[in-house]
Amino acid sequence: MTRRRIITAVIFALCGATVGAAAQKPVKLNDPSTIVRITMMGFQPLHAEGKVLVIDVRDAIAFEGGRIPGALNVPLADVEKRVEEVRTKADGRPIILYCSCPSEHTSAEAALILYKHGMKDVRALVGGYQEWIRSGGKVER
Repeated sequence: MTRRRIITAVIFALCGATVGAAAQKPVKLNDPSTIVRITMMGFQPLHAEGKVLVIDVRDAIAFEGGRIPGALNVPLADVEKRVEEVRTKADGRPIILYCSCPSEHTSAEAALILYKHGMKDVRALVGGYQEWIRSGGKVER
């Protein structure tokens, strides 16, 4: 095992974030608060290695103003219509959704829709886009 993989495994263990892991608690199909969250610390190595599909659920104007590099824009209002596109693009990878809400509410709502359509490895990014910026993440425009 390479040093980078060992470090990544340690980070996953500390953050409670593992690739392909099922939710720690049962997801209630009418309660977005039960969607699993992932911290920036857990997200960054997965993103850097391309091991996740990142979805920005903000509107197109916010998306064009700046986004996490490589993110796919699927506004909350469009998630239901674009389920199969998301499934295809994810290609078995975990799906991380983000928004601009302080409590990840919009991204959790979107994750819940995907969960209801059989995508079980979905998570909301804690702090969303603002936390990405605060942590020094690069912005794509």
